Amino acid sequence: MSKRSSKAKKQQTGAAPWRGLRRGLLLAGGLALAGAVAGLSLWYFDVPKRISYGLAQGAASLGFEVTTLQVSGAKHAPRLAIYSAVLDGRTNSMLAIDLDDVRERLRENPWIADASVSRHLPDTLNIVVQERKPVAVWQHQGRLSVIDVYGRVLETERVKQFMKLPLVVGPDANQNTMGLYSLLSIHPELRSRMDAATWVGGRRWDLRFRSGELLMLPEGEDASRKALERFSEMERSTGLLGRGFARFDMRQEDRIYTRRAATLSKSSETGGGVPAKAGTQGMSI
Repeated sequence: MSKRSSKAKKQQTGAAPWRGLRRGLLLAGGLALAGAVAGLSLWYFDVPKRISYGLAQGAASLGFEVTTLQVSGAKHAPRLAIYSAVLDGRTNSMLAIDLDDVRERLRENPWIADASVSRHLPDTLNIVVQERKPVAVWQHQGRLSVIDVYGRVLETERVKQFMKLPLVVGPDANQNTMGLYSLLSIHPELRSRMDAATWVGGRRWDLRFRSGELLMLPEGEDASRKALERFSEMERSTGLLGRGFARFDMRQEDRIYTRRAATLSKSSETGGGVPAKAGTQGMSI
């Protein structure tokens, strides 16, 4: 063997350990990064702003990237709006997702009262949504909006899907919906038969039942509560609804004025508050 070939063989033999060491270091580095994401990354998840973009992208390249969203509890909130709120960052790396930011973005949706967000490594986010409950459709200035019991507007585009809900009509009717439902909560038999409620003059409610009758309640929460209690008792004992009456006026404390549908004038049919004359009867209660 020549001296040249012997020297080359020694160089190759000496380089082999270094190449093995380099591969071992690279493998160890990759495993360390994966381990940091999979098992030792809680600190990073709590303080995602401290993570460099490069490190986040490195974790994503190892498979720690959001590819699946599991959403539960969303009945009315559009799924596309939820997905857009969750994947709103510049990277979908699991290492860079800020759970608190995602939760706050979800809560910006009017349907979503609250949400919880959690990771399921390596690539899934679990979203549990708590939705607000629609209770009525609010009609004001020719516009329809779906609202919750607090009067919060939940929907203005897909209103047709909610037209089975009662209608509340008038300026600020939405802000007084909670008071209305508080009145009706102890009379479910009347609430289930109510079709619409008009907030009149910013002071009181007119209730329209599905059978066509109009019930005019007095001003004030206490007076309205007492009037509705009396009306409920009379309905249970005599069955006022569905017997051909058009209007029940209970604005006076101790009397109820009724009017038959056959003698209604055009103005009284529209609920304009014009006192009935012909065909009006008063009874003590």
